[in-house]
Amino acid sequence: MMELQHVPILSIILFAPLFALVLLLIAQQGKWLRYIAISGSFVPLILMLWLYVDFDQNFGFQAYNESYVWAVVPLPSGEGAAVSYMLQFALAIDGLSLPMLVVVTLVAAISSLAAVQIKKRRKSFFAWFFIVQYGAIGLFMADDLLLLLLFLGVLLLAFYFLIGIWGKMNREKTATQFITIHALVYLLISSAIILLVMMTGGNQIEEGSTVSTVYSSQYIDIIRYIISERPDHSVLDVVFILLIIACLLIMPTMPLHRWFIRLFEQAAQPVTMMYVAIVSNFAVFSFIRFVILLFPQQMERYRWIIIIIGLVQLLYGAWFAFRQRHFTRLLAYLSIVQSGIVVLGLATSNELGLYGAVMQTIGYSSLMTLLLFLAGVIYERTSTLQLAALHGLARSIPFICGIMLVAVLAIVGMPGFAIFTGQLLSLSGIFATSPLLAGLTIAGVFLYAVAFIRAVITFIFGERQLQWQTIKDARLIEAFPMMIMIAFVVLLGVFPDILTGKLDQSIGVYIEHLMWDVVGGDADALR
Repeated sequence: MMELQHVPILSIILFAPLFALVLLLIAQQGKWLRYIAISGSFVPLILMLWLYVDFDQNFGFQAYNESYVWAVVPLPSGEGAAVSYMLQFALAIDGLSLPMLVVVTLVAAISSLAAVQIKKRRKSFFAWFFIVQYGAIGLFMADDLLLLLLFLGVLLLAFYFLIGIWGKMNREKTATQFITIHALVYLLISSAIILLVMMTGGNQIEEGSTVSTVYSSQYIDIIRYIISERPDHSVLDVVFILLIIACLLIMPTMPLHRWFIRLFEQAAQPVTMMYVAIVSNFAVFSFIRFVILLFPQQMERYRWIIIIIGLVQLLYGAWFAFRQRHFTRLLAYLSIVQSGIVVLGLATSNELGLYGAVMQTIGYSSLMTLLLFLAGVIYERTSTLQLAALHGLARSIPFICGIMLVAVLAIVGMPGFAIFTGQLLSLSGIFATSPLLAGLTIAGVFLYAVAFIRAVITFIFGERQLQWQTIKDARLIEAFPMMIMIAFVVLLGVFPDILTGKLDQSIGVYIEHLMWDVVGGDADALR
């Protein structure tokens, strides 16, 4: 890690999409626009892979960090007292956020290849696309909670325009529902952060004979305060509930999931790919970083409520997936099933469950990106994704159908793929909590696996219909991202240590330190 220790690599990665945005805005329409859009999306991925290889899990919490004082805002105070709020541009990466950022930047690169088929206002589309990348990278890097709110706001605004302008027939209604539910999420997270900052109070700084109080919203300061001061449980309970509701809303959780189904139906395929990758990873990242690590005692108290929510989510999604006759709606309910499994893994709060939830999320987001990409490729050729209208496609597009079959086997948990490892660890963690709960989880997984395999077999095999005889197989620009995503999930499935080795620092050593500190230890362990 010494190679990058003195390089502002986090800032370089964060601002790479904005630099690409500037180049895009001054470029003329034509091939250069496409080259800038694609290459600009691959630069953050290349830098993240370099950072991933360079990462040293023994370096400690927040192995890479940068912090710059943005502004110091004076606050009203009594006589003789100086009170101010320090706004910091603080970035950090640890073993939890690093692999998630690799997945998000990988999906962004793949989505840029899928987006070359966009014809309507192409420059504007890629401009908002780069803003989404900027906001997504910032979400996982932000070490200051107000900075996190800024990145979240930028991300939601960009997604609103991408859905509302480049979506399908009911895009405006879908965009309105999207921004409404996410405005509620933003309000919940903002309220939780404000309560945390007020509860933490300010740091006392002596400058000669003057003592000033400086408030900060930096994550590490809040952790140290909770560990050392052990504040009032009633305030912590309120913050915990606000954050839990926010995480469950964006996963999403029934009954507030209709907007998510419509998003799959109405948004442009590259937009859905980006959204699923970003939000699924950010929900798990937030759950671990802001719920489990900050509030382990509250998590223990409300564990079974969260477990019941996750179990209902899993069984509900599996049942409705079984009834779907449209491919994108099937994928949407598959996402609900996966979020249920992840919630169950997180609710166990043991290492097996947490490892499983992270690996399940990374594997799922990668495979869902591939399946959405395949859905877009098939829709371009057939103008339909109704399962009843698609039969015998394997004879016309054997490569696309072959990739589809591999992706389906991977996402239902076949050994050798990333999701199998995630499901195995999650089920192990769930079994340690309750064997009955593990049995119900397996039943839900089996139900959605049967539904998904049955649906895909329907249109891959069978008698080929006349209208599909002349459609063409994958082009190079389509085959390349398909192979990349398959190789990625196989790599994580065959060599899970590539991922778990990085997670050790955050889910292993760090959680152990934090749990010990909360019940009576030393906050200096986090320094």
